[in-house]
Amino acid sequence: MTPSYRTAALGLASAVLLLGAALYQYRGYRLLFAPESAVDLKQRWLEQQYVFRGQNPFDLTYIYCKLGRPPLHERKVEPDWTIGVPDSGGYPPWAFVSGAALFWPGWEQSLWLYAVLSAVALAGTAVWAYRCGAPVAGRTGGLFLAAGAVAAAAYCTTLQVGQYTNLVIAALIGALVLCAGSPRQQWLGGLVLGIACLKPTISGPFLLAALIAGKYRAVAAALLYMGVASLVVWGQTATTPVEMLLQMLSASEGFIQDGQGLVGLLVSSGLNRGLVTPVLAAAVLLPAAALMWARRDRPLIELFAVAAVAGRLWTYHRNYDNLMLLFVLVPLGVRALQYAGDRLAAVAFLAVGVSLWAPAAVTEYPAFFAFQLCAWIGGAAVLVARPAADAPAAPVPEPALAPAATA
Repeated sequence: MTPSYRTAALGLASAVLLLGAALYQYRGYRLLFAPESAVDLKQRWLEQQYVFRGQNPFDLTYIYCKLGRPPLHERKVEPDWTIGVPDSGGYPPWAFVSGAALFWPGWEQSLWLYAVLSAVALAGTAVWAYRCGAPVAGRTGGLFLAAGAVAAAAYCTTLQVGQYTNLVIAALIGALVLCAGSPRQQWLGGLVLGIACLKPTISGPFLLAALIAGKYRAVAAALLYMGVASLVVWGQTATTPVEMLLQMLSASEGFIQDGQGLVGLLVSSGLNRGLVTPVLAAAVLLPAAALMWARRDRPLIELFAVAAVAGRLWTYHRNYDNLMLLFVLVPLGVRALQYAGDRLAAVAFLAVGVSLWAPAAVTEYPAFFAFQLCAWIGGAAVLVARPAADAPAAPVPEPALAPAATA
């Protein structure tokens, strides 16, 4: 394909993807503010209000909703019926320190704050993807990768239910970029990584990737943040971090069968709910850790790609968590743009892209999940099995057009 046709094709594809992204965002924000929507965000807000009052929300979930495990010690469990009682759970103690920045005002104000932060997170993700593509394929290539990143259907479902996923992915991108910088930036990147661990079902494997890559300052900062935040919540709720983690794990067993992934399949096949997470953790995380260790000299973005696939498969997730696969999509796009003759990278990029761009209704079919599974695993394999790309998948100063874009 000649450079002019390639540029035109990328421009047309970008326009189509941006149209899809706009439609997903419109629908997502419309549903976010619809009555009886943002149910997950409302649950997190309810839990946070009880923490502000010095109560452990998991205690109330157990006593009034019969979900989770009983408190080990007698604590204040009187509910505030003006706001209700949380009926789910599943978040670690340190998440309540991170959540305080989002849920300090009333519910309506928190809803708007979440909407604004989601828009900022989307913009940050788009800028990151653009600056990954621009050094190897010029502005057109950068725009194409940015459009591909923001066109993921999971943005719509994330907004609809008010999930943390879009914020967590933006934080992981920030951590990735900072970890490539100076020692001081790595400490800051670790802090951002620790904040991203408010949803450890996503962020846990990325923390492991940073450790294997030798980003010890970042890992230390993340663990320090989580430890100090857990101590703060311990003092606030009179619940030790260990007890709260056990309550979190027990509460998650009540809805784990609804997972859209390997967890749901294993539970529906008859595996005990209490065993499914550790079984998958061993079956998925151990091989992923071994692969990352074998490729520990590769760019951190490639280890993040392995972490993304492992993170999507190792525990409970729903389709809104598919956003973590952007860490596979974007570096594949960089490789496909940088090496125009690398057809395998182009096919892998397209497969991962289709797996993320398809509407949520399509992802409900088991056959499509099988396709997604193959695309995600295959995409990560293409990245780590082939020679590393010359250009890093991280923001760099805006360059002049690369020869590949002007030849």
